[in-house]
Amino acid sequence: MSIIKTCNVKYSYDKNRSILKNLSAEFETGKIYAILGPSGCGKTTLLSLLGGLDSPTEGQVLFQEEDIRQRGLAWHRKHNVAFIFQSYNLIDYMTPAENVALTSKLPPLPILERLGLTKEESKRNVLKLSGGQQQRVAIARALASDASVILADEPTGNLDEDTALEITNILKECAHQMNKCVIIATHSNDLARQADVLMKLRKGELQILAAPAPENCPNRPAAPVPAAGPHETAASRTGGGAKRSPKPLLQRACLTASSSFFSLPSSRLHKEKPQEKAPSNRESPPDGV
Repeated sequence: MSIIKTCNVKYSYDKNRSILKNLSAEFETGKIYAILGPSGCGKTTLLSLLGGLDSPTEGQVLFQEEDIRQRGLAWHRKHNVAFIFQSYNLIDYMTPAENVALTSKLPPLPILERLGLTKEESKRNVLKLSGGQQQRVAIARALASDASVILADEPTGNLDEDTALEITNILKECAHQMNKCVIIATHSNDLARQADVLMKLRKGELQILAAPAPENCPNRPAAPVPAAGPHETAASRTGGGAKRSPKPLLQRACLTASSSFFSLPSSRLHKEKPQEKAPSNRESPPDGV
């Protein structure tokens, strides 16, 4: 069952320019959604409507089958959704720790340290941080929230490759382990490949595209296994059918709503690499056997 959805949503800046056209889509908890599309197609506008930052020209946005205007857009933003903005939108006269503390009653320093900021950096004014560091603060603020829906606008756009991979995996596990609904607008094909549902926004219409199934997502069938060769089985091509072991750091990082997360030793994300098991392919027997 969907937790948030749009029903025949239209959005126009003026009578001559329609951004969204009769858009209807449903989003479920426990899944990560990636929305692709060219610049200016309306991806950020769609996230703004889902998050109650704006109202559609026509149609409805429903959260748990209730129009978000019933309780008010401010109530919806405070209790139901958390944002990761492309332009950060941090409170510029506060420190990273103070920004994160706005969304959670739990201590902010451990989650900031998990995302690569030191204690000293966490107590520095956010305007004295680099762009990548400010993006990490924005991500930490969203992950620390109890909101069941995370709306992310280019969350890895200003991060290095290794940190972007770790952030992507944290967002995946927030969906799969914490049962959140994660909706991402992105230009990154690498991030999009990690989604449970891949969508494309084009000419005001949202299309669902085929996407590879993440390995640890129980909500989708496994990706098809390539046909086995003459001397191997399908099981041998996937390492005997065994599941890959979960990444210890990311399992813990998704427990931001639990005090047990904050008791773990800290380490910088960009220094840790995701652990993967190499497929154990069986060697072909020698000729004549």
